[in-house]
Amino acid sequence: MGCGGSKSVEDQQSKQVEKTLASAQREDAKTVKLLLLGAGESGKTTFLKQLKARFSAPPTARELSEVADIIRGNILEFMANLATAMVDLELDGDLQDELQPTVSKLTSMNTKDTAELTPVFARNLLALWLSAPAQAVFARRAEFQLVESHTVFIERAVEIADPRFEADFQDMLKARVKTSGIKSENLVIDGVNFEIFDVGGQKSERRKWIRCFDNVTAIVFFVGISEYDQMMHEDETTNRMEDAIGLFHETVTNEAFEKTSVCVFLNKVDLFENKLKTVPISSVQKEPCSGELQVSPVHPCPSLGWAGAALEWGLSGLCREGEPIDSSTIGTRSWNRLLHDQVPRSSRWPFERPLQAQHGY
Repeated sequence: MGCGGSKSVEDQQSKQVEKTLASAQREDAKTVKLLLLGAGESGKTTFLKQLKARFSAPPTARELSEVADIIRGNILEFMANLATAMVDLELDGDLQDELQPTVSKLTSMNTKDTAELTPVFARNLLALWLSAPAQAVFARRAEFQLVESHTVFIERAVEIADPRFEADFQDMLKARVKTSGIKSENLVIDGVNFEIFDVGGQKSERRKWIRCFDNVTAIVFFVGISEYDQMMHEDETTNRMEDAIGLFHETVTNEAFEKTSVCVFLNKVDLFENKLKTVPISSVQKEPCSGELQVSPVHPCPSLGWAGAALEWGLSGLCREGEPIDSSTIGTRSWNRLLHDQVPRSSRWPFERPLQAQHGY
């Protein structure tokens, strides 16, 4: 009798475990799993910061305090790269004598030591930045690793160097931190559970992506379209846009993504539009390589990560049906066509659940 009672308890426990697992599986099936992919500096992490702030919680005081130090490091790294380029181009000889020590310090300092950014040194950096030789180097920024969006920090260097400086959310979005490994966030957007994976975009990080491939609902692929004339950090002989296109090709031909929807965010539209005024795409663009790809249809749309434009509705299209976007409104159609040319002509355009029509970017 004792044994029978024990068996009954075990059966009940087993059924409870099965019930719990079944419930967990049902909840997991309701979750939209997104994989954020793209080359380094394409805007994946900025996208995730925007979503987290809008649908989870705003950044804490501690997080913003950490951002202040990150920005100081961004300033030092940018100015050190600019000073090195100035010396390489032999433009430092055109500087005023009082700026020469600043260049010498920048070319030999440890840019990770943010304590170096004192208010006095910040004033020297600003004077150097405003000099004609520095602006001449910046005009040739495609030849060097200069993060264009960091110029807003350079112009505020004296303010940021003050120990009392407090970063805000916009500063957090524009601060550059290299993503290493895999980060994930769980958010509820329009009543839908999202699990979002952000992975490092550098070549050395890409091998880690395979761990995120299982049961992914959709890929949000980021392209920093303003980088069409720039070279990669890891390989200064490879154009960043060519690398992005190659990575896109590699992603959509992966067997793990055979039935996965892909949304391409043509990011950094503001920088792209400004650069077009002086550097036409035709001066750097090669003939696009077209190929037969057996992939799910892909829908590209322009976005502006730090301003949050085109982010929310890009995700909402993965949750519910809406009106398809008129592709004629896309201002970045050269790269739009380039990506489109790599999708089979038989593919439906846009994909079965089109993104909602919403403009304002």
